[in-house]
Amino acid sequence: MLLGMVCLWPAPTPAAFETGSSLLLKCQHHGVPFPELGPKAAYQLGACYSYLAGVLDVLGLRGEICPRTAVNPAELATIFVGFARMQPPAVLQHPALLFIQVAFERAFPCNE
Repeated sequence: MLLGMVCLWPAPTPAAFETGSSLLLKCQHHGVPFPELGPKAAYQLGACYSYLAGVLDVLGLRGEICPRTAVNPAELATIFVGFARMQPPAVLQHPALLFIQVAFERAFPCNE
């Protein structure tokens, strides 16, 4: 289903802040403790966590997802990375928001 949605998604443009691929690259050190990372890797992982937390806030405020109150950035990265790694590389050139939203909707559904 996601592949079908992505095929209808417009081609990535320079206006997209992050693609699925670029965010996955920033999140690649997920699971490694910060003290064990070099400065560049720590910065990238911090950017990954911040981006995912920001999207979580927006989707939650819009009522599109219903996250638990105790969710943390590392858990968000686990959700995103697991979902993104299942996608074909060519598809990951689309905006990261598409992948994050689908992954978070699956992880944090709202019970109606």
